[in-house]
Amino acid sequence: KNYQKIELMNALFYPLSIYDDAAQTALQTLHSKMLYDEIKAEAEICLAAIMRTIADSSFHPIRRFITISSLSRTMLDNLNLKVEAAKVLKQSSSAVRIGTLLEQNQLTLLGCSIDTKSLIAERVDSLIYKAIEQAIDFFRSHGVLVSIAVKRILDVLRSTHSFFLEHNIPTMPFDDMLSIVMSTDTPNSLQSKVFFYIVDHLQNTVIYDYYLLTTPFRLIPKKQPKIQFYDYD
Repeated sequence: KNYQKIELMNALFYPLSIYDDAAQTALQTLHSKMLYDEIKAEAEICLAAIMRTIADSSFHPIRRFITISSLSRTMLDNLNLKVEAAKVLKQSSSAVRIGTLLEQNQLTLLGCSIDTKSLIAERVDSLIYKAIEQAIDFFRSHGVLVSIAVKRILDVLRSTHSFFLEHNIPTMPFDDMLSIVMSTDTPNSLQSKVFFYIVDHLQNTVIYDYYLLTTPFRLIPKKQPKIQFYDYD
């Protein structure tokens, strides 16, 4: 919920100044190198937690915003999501303004310059990578049935990734992450996790549970397939 209070986000780093004061006291007043090391270690943990919070508070609402924005009005009506979509757009629109915070890269802690963008990028890469894994994993259970849905999910993730690039967050290239998740051997190879998932689904499910019609040419399931998009935010 931090992104909903954008006016407070710019002050997020102010409390870190307490570590500067504590470190100065440890060295100049108490002359304790051991205490200084303890303060430095705690400051690093605190900074990592703040960077994680900023990344999470940016990624999740921005992805929801892009997802809802990509749906047509007809689709929202058919899914009875019009009211919910309006609520999500209202809540998430303020998250887009978090870009002003992402642009900041001037932070000094204990006399050291901190590259905040790189720290945020590490967490964003982790979130995008996990989301791609979830999307590709749908092929394991549902094969070609989820091809269009997975394509739309990947498009949303690519747009989310582009948002962070536009604000100079040095994230890993999206296609590289996708290639790693899909286990693509070479750029021109058909050897990939998706390929094997689809082949397995065709051999073990489609052949046994679908009828083949030739006029028009199509596959008809014996029963309506149920697709559960589990734990996907």
